[in-house]
Amino acid sequence: DNAPSARAWGFEANYEQRFRQLPGLLDGLGLGFNWTWVDSNFAIRPGESQPLPSTSKNTVNATAFYERDGLALRLGYYYISRNLFGIGGSAATDVYSEPRTSVDFGSSYAVTKNLSVYFNAKNLSNTKLKFTEGTSNRPIQREFYGRTYQLGISFDY
Repeated sequence: DNAPSARAWGFEANYEQRFRQLPGLLDGLGLGFNWTWVDSNFAIRPGESQPLPSTSKNTVNATAFYERDGLALRLGYYYISRNLFGIGGSAATDVYSEPRTSVDFGSSYAVTKNLSVYFNAKNLSNTKLKFTEGTSNRPIQREFYGRTYQLGISFDY
C-alpha cells in the first residue's frame, strides 16, 4: 500500500572556482563544492512519519582539480547523511543506511586528439556501508567494498 501523503523540498548550493589568475602551470587548479539539503516527510505508519526512503537530509561533494594541456586530475570527497533504507513493521525494525564518507581520485591524459589514458582510484578511504535497525547503535549489516583501481585507454574515432 502506498503512503497516503508525502512531501519533499530542499535546496542545492553549487560553487566552482578555476584559478586562472595563478601564474604558469598553477592556472589549471580549481575547487568545486556542492551541498544538497532535503527535508522530506511521509506517513510511514498510522500516526507516524519519517523522511522519504533513501533521501538523505545532507549530501556534500567537494573536489580539488587540475586541468591543463590535456592532463586532468581530480580528488573528490563525498558525504551522505543517514537515511531510511527499509520500512519494518515498527520504528524499532526500520532499517537505516548510516552516514558515510568516501574519497575518490580520477585522472586522464589526452595523448592525442582521439587517444587518452586514464587512472581512477575509488573509495580511497575504504568506506564501509553500514545498515542499522531502529537506532544507529544496532548494526545489522556491514558491507566492505575496499578500494578499486582502474587503468585504461580511451579511443574516440
